[in-house]
Amino acid sequence: MHEIRTFFLKFAIIILVYCNSFSCGGLGETEKEKLYLEAYKYYELNNRAEAERTFRRIYENDPSYQDTTLFIGKIHYFNRDFKAAEKYFTEARELFPENLSPLLWLIKCQFAQQKDKAALKNNIQNYLKRDSENLDVLYIKGRLSEEAGDLPTAILAYTQLKASSTKVALAYIRLSDIYKGDSFKTRREIYRKKIEALSRPDGDF
Repeated sequence: MHEIRTFFLKFAIIILVYCNSFSCGGLGETEKEKLYLEAYKYYELNNRAEAERTFRRIYENDPSYQDTTLFIGKIHYFNRDFKAAEKYFTEARELFPENLSPLLWLIKCQFAQQKDKAALKNNIQNYLKRDSENLDVLYIKGRLSEEAGDLPTAILAYTQLKASSTKVALAYIRLSDIYKGDSFKTRREIYRKKIEALSRPDGDF
């Protein structure tokens, strides 16, 4: 009886070690990478339903795999499901506190909802401490300051935005010059449109 008990105990330990070593019931690194590339391809093709379904397979196994959680948040954002988007952006920020992308998207999401402005202002302040030239964040700061009647702060934000936009425009001009020739026609046209957008008062930066 003792020998049988010992045998089953050893067998259970072997199974446990095997599961830990080979992610029993989960996804291996190769499979996660394959799914990630597949999901990203769907995302680039604007097939959000398939992109989310594929990203979610990774998320349910490993939420911290690359920027899977952030992408799920973006999909909800573009579907205008801001409540769900905020949840995933917050989670992505907690997973990768040094990465500014989740905070940027969280700011966009909170601005779109227009509800907790105190939290939004705090996030903007935290973001600009680390990146003082982000065009989206400066624009949102300017809009919030305008709405609050704080015109000096709004003017300062828009002035910073204009200065940063000029730098971006110069970069696009240089890139459009670099990509000369028929083989780069499409890419050059993209940069030309970006330059035109930045030159408009309501330019899409």
